[in-house]
Amino acid sequence: MFLKIAHRGASKKEPENTLRSFRRALRMNVSMIECDAHLCKTGELVVMHDNTVDRTTNGKGKIHNKTFDELRKLDDGMGEHIPKLQDVIELINRETRLNIELKGRGTGWAVATMLQMYYGMGWRHSDFVVSSFSRRELRAFRRIDTKTPVGYLIYANIFGSIHFAKKINAHSINPNIKHAKKRFIDRAHRIGLKVYVYTVDTKEDAQKMKSLGVDGVFSDCPDEI
Repeated sequence: MFLKIAHRGASKKEPENTLRSFRRALRMNVSMIECDAHLCKTGELVVMHDNTVDRTTNGKGKIHNKTFDELRKLDDGMGEHIPKLQDVIELINRETRLNIELKGRGTGWAVATMLQMYYGMGWRHSDFVVSSFSRRELRAFRRIDTKTPVGYLIYANIFGSIHFAKKINAHSINPNIKHAKKRFIDRAHRIGLKVYVYTVDTKEDAQKMKSLGVDGVFSDCPDEI
């Protein structure tokens, strides 16, 4: 099955990584929703892509230098506020799978610890995927959680990256569309890895990825591809 993964929610149509964006993505009946997790100064996991609030809010500064109360006062677009990761998990509530991207130091441990709480309440490991570009954070996550599916995001150095993905028992390897080549995809498949490509926002690119044999794509507009 070819998966359509809502990248930061329905981020072409709504402010990215907001509850509004995730609600709209749910209405699209996507295979999975992706969000980004940072730790703020007071230790909460908050959902935002960048390590600063400058691009997407009316504020300035780095997330790790701000308390959650300070972050919550910012306008994250269309009157939305920066959500906690816990808010996103409970909004989605297993209607589809949630892909949590680890951003920044300490997120591997923090997300792994949070997910154990949900597993204790009856959630399944298959309800989540945890992904990152950071080998450090993926290793930290795996030291606590060996069962949740993991995706390794990559820019380049792709063949060495397959070795690392296998070493941490990853479920998938997730290359940029520029590096999604047939030889690489076939090699990943031979050793049991799924391949999910980012970011695919046109029908033409989606069809090309299907023809190459990828297993799914991250898209800002999954309803359009």
